[in-house]
Amino acid sequence: MTIAYTAHPLKVLQLTDPHLMASADGALLGVNTRDSLAAVIDEVLRNHGQPDLILATGDLTQDASSEAYRYFGEQLKAFNCPSLWIAGNHDDSDLLASIAAEFQ
Repeated sequence: MTIAYTAHPLKVLQLTDPHLMASADGALLGVNTRDSLAAVIDEVLRNHGQPDLILATGDLTQDASSEAYRYFGEQLKAFNCPSLWIAGNHDDSDLLASIAAEFQ
């Protein structure tokens, strides 16, 4: 893969282990995972601006549901850059790859 020279360093954002669930009120250890992801995205945009690439590492979901993957993809629309999704042990690799492709 050849990458064109840019005038600034490549800004990579790693989002890891959001543990999202199909249910909007899904919580892990008492924390609503959707609210947690929203807070992270707000923090990044407020204090760091737009990245050039997002590296999303699992566990993206807690329940390996298509709803959770699609929710994640919708949230990434806050950023104007490509993303790479990597499954964790709670993820379904094939389903994740299929839905990630919808958001590229």
